[in-house]
Amino acid sequence: MSRGTETKHDSYGLVTLTKPESLWGQPTSLFGSSIKHHNVVRLEVHRAVKNRNLNKNWYHTKDVVLVLEMSPSQFANFITSFGDGGGTPCTIRWTEKDGEMPECPYESQQELFEQEFAKNVKEVIGRVEDLISKSKQILSQPSIKAGERKELLEALRMLQQRVEDDMPFVHTQFNRAMDQTVAEAKGEVEAFFANTVTRLGLDTMKQQIAGKTIPAPPQIAVSNEPPVIDAEFKGGGEK
Repeated sequence: MSRGTETKHDSYGLVTLTKPESLWGQPTSLFGSSIKHHNVVRLEVHRAVKNRNLNKNWYHTKDVVLVLEMSPSQFANFITSFGDGGGTPCTIRWTEKDGEMPECPYESQQELFEQEFAKNVKEVIGRVEDLISKSKQILSQPSIKAGERKELLEALRMLQQRVEDDMPFVHTQFNRAMDQTVAEAKGEVEAFFANTVTRLGLDTMKQQIAGKTIPAPPQIAVSNEPPVIDAEFKGGGEK
């Protein structure tokens, strides 16, 4: 039998979508995600060849070009965000040019916000200390000039504005980040239960096949006798 005609071209490619099983033991960090994941979606791009045989095109994968991973939430956002110029975060695991990528660093959103909040508070405290020092210098004078009073009042207003603007903003951003973290954790739990149910179903099926315990389909009785026609319908339906 002929093995067909194989065609190659630099533009030929195949893409695959899988859910790796090797991550169940050790959670992994993903770019743009605030939690570590046991469940990821892996997208692989391969070079491909086309084989024409038996009046059909057959496609086969060759070298790997790119390997990406996303969380279930990131993948759901990716396939539903057509036209989003900002893009969806993903983690590059392997490229044809650079090979395997270093492990993605994990960044705790809670720790990050604590550091940023502490930095903001430190800056405000520094401005308060400068204002106190300046106020002592002005108030220690026998007489206070109008310009100095205006300068002191302006410094107090700027400090008030900084506190009123920054603190609520940081609080809002923190709540948004925590909502995103909760959504990611929920997606991880849902993916875990879905995979567990699937795995248990497959294990049960394997046990049934091994033990030949798969229930037989219901039997339908088939009779060789001709059907009985009621007397009142004989003769074209006339009584």
